[in-house]
Amino acid sequence: RYLRTEKDLKTLGDAFPRDRYNKKNIVVVLRKIDPQGFVVETKCTVQLNGLRFEFDSKDRLVGVNTKAESSAEHECRS
Repeated sequence: RYLRTEKDLKTLGDAFPRDRYNKKNIVVVLRKIDPQGFVVETKCTVQLNGLRFEFDSKDRLVGVNTKAESSAEHECRS
């Protein structure tokens, strides 16, 4: 099950090219995919259910993972 999740996260991460998506873009896409979903934004993250999109200090996407696999409070990377 874990390997399947890792593969799914890689597929999802590859679907959002890091050089084209910023935090605002991700929020728009997630709201279209799941209009009733609870999207949580912080300075460097966007979360929907168990997924966390992480951004650097320049608002560029740097990773997609599950909240369980990421730090409690993701710090923006330079």
